[in-house]
Order: sequence, then C-alpha cells, then structure tokens
Amino acid sequence: MRLKQLQEQWLAKWDEMYSTIAWPHISLAAPFFSIHPDSGKVRSNPTILLVGKATHQNWYMDSFDGAKNKPLSERIEEREDATRDFLEYHANNHRSSFWALYRSLAVDACVIWTNAAKIGVCRPPDESKPINPWGPFLEAQEKLAENTLQAEIQEYKPDLIFVVTGNDELNCIVDAVFEPEDRWEEGSAVGKPFWFLQSSRGRPPVLHTGHPGFKTAIERNAWIEKAKELLNSSSAF
Repeated sequence: MRLKQLQEQWLAKWDEMYSTIAWPHISLAAPFFSIHPDSGKVRSNPTILLVGKATHQNWYMDSFDGAKNKPLSERIEEREDATRDFLEYHANNHRSSFWALYRSLAVDACVIWTNAAKIGVCRPPDESKPINPWGPFLEAQEKLAENTLQAEIQEYKPDLIFVVTGNDELNCIVDAVFEPEDRWEEGSAVGKPFWFLQSSRGRPPVLHTGHPGFKTAIERNAWIEKAKELLNSSSAF
C-alpha cells in the first residue's frame, strides 16, 4: 500500500484512539508524517532513513485541530508541513542527542527522519508512565506502524536504515518489518552492543542501536563510523 493511503489511515487511527483510549493525565499527540526533505532534487549523496521512537509533546496539535474539517489532502499536507517546519526551524539547533546524531549524519547524507510510532503521547513531567507510547497506546497503532515503516522504505529507497529504538517496547514495530531469516550481526561501541544487517535481496543494510539519549559522544561516533562502513559496503558512496 502506498504511503499516501496509509497517511489517510493514520488520520482515522488518531480519531479511533482518541475516542477509545482514556488514561488519567495522558493525552495523544497529533500524528507524525515523515517527509523526504530533498524530494524532486537530483540524488547525489546517499540517503539514510533514521528511525526514532515517537514525537514528544503534542506535535503541532493546534494546527492539526485547525485542519480537522478540511479535505483529506489538505489534512495530510498540514501534517507534512508540521514536519517540514520542525526540520527547517528546530532540528538544526535542538540540543537533544537524537538531533545531534541527525546533524552528524546529515553532513555526508540526505537524512530522512521517521519514527516507529506515528502517534506519540503527552504526559506531565512528574508522570511515572513512559514518555513514548506503551500498552494500549502502542497496541492500537502497532500494525499500521509496521505497514507504514515498510511503505517508507519502499517509497524513499534509502541506502541505509538506521534504527535508534534500542531495546524499547517499540521494537515490536521494527522487528516485524524484517524477515525472520535475516541474520543480525552484533557489533560493539565502547563495550556496548549494537546490531546490523548487511544488504540482502534488494533490502539496504540496517543498523540498529540504542537511542542516542544519555550515550557518550564516543559511542555515538562509533555508530556513525559503522553507518559509513555499511554504506560503503552497499556501494552507496
């Protein structure tokens, strides 16, 4: 199924989750849609699909609410514009380790950002529940998220898939995308493991690491070197 069709399903999924899942002090973020920042341009640098966990906070909820009565095409465009706005005005100076990794990769590659879960959760800072979707918030979107990640890989045709979900619950989405017979190899950065797949059967290489938050620069740099190695092995450079 094409990505645009799945984006329509995400709008319906948000309505479904909003009406059926209730949890004290927890609310849904607006849905996240990935975009190709260099769409329409001549491709020169390799392309990396960087897969995070989920958005934080409400993810442009005001503009999402303001578009709810518009045609589907305009609602999809509004969600893509939210991502475009963040990448243009916030990603280059955001202090988080995720965005530091994004910027490092973007020096030599076109980086397409996506998340395993497309609907995040909002919670107060003192709430003990996880900051990423869990339990019913994850189960409700799991299958659609799997299909969407597969569609993003097909649509964007990356030279490398770089997954930074670590050992999180969200791995249920990522793991389902790759074939059971795929043989993950293990590497190590400052004594801590990461996993990777060489390119196979038309699939690009995959690097699966921990989330960059609370990781040292040395560990993150080791991931970047492995990403370059995998890109070189697939003749992307």
